[in-house]
Amino acid sequence: MARRSSKGDSTTEAKKGATLVEAISERKLKQLLSASRSSTKDIASLTGTMREKIAYAQEHDHLHTGAYAWIKRLDRMEPDKLAAHMDHFEHMMEISGLNARRAQVLSMSFGAGEQTDADDEQAEEDREEGEETATSDPKVKPFPQRTSVAAE
Repeated sequence: MARRSSKGDSTTEAKKGATLVEAISERKLKQLLSASRSSTKDIASLTGTMREKIAYAQEHDHLHTGAYAWIKRLDRMEPDKLAAHMDHFEHMMEISGLNARRAQVLSMSFGAGEQTDADDEQAEEDREEGEETATSDPKVKPFPQRTSVAAE
């Protein structure tokens, strides 16, 4: 057990060899905690709003949430970091064989939203004329068209 100094109170005196460390005051700590709690509530509110928007887009606008998460991450990058990231990503996709695996699956075609009557007529004419589809493999069936009442 350590000896007490005969002069003064040992709790307020620095012990021999001890390092004096400055710490935040109680008042400042309470202010920070209060601000943190307030910010947490605000962030939760904003996060909830964003989650609602994403859920709506997923349900009504066909948002792919996994792809959207990647795009958000890429969108935050500086142009030089984005370029380097994408160069490495594309290289790794190629050498890992993921591009080849992806090519085995019939890819989706992305439109600008709704299909027009002219698009429908052109597709019908192409089918009547017997034009080849994206693949000539008889085992691969065309991707089914979405039929949604909500989109109309």
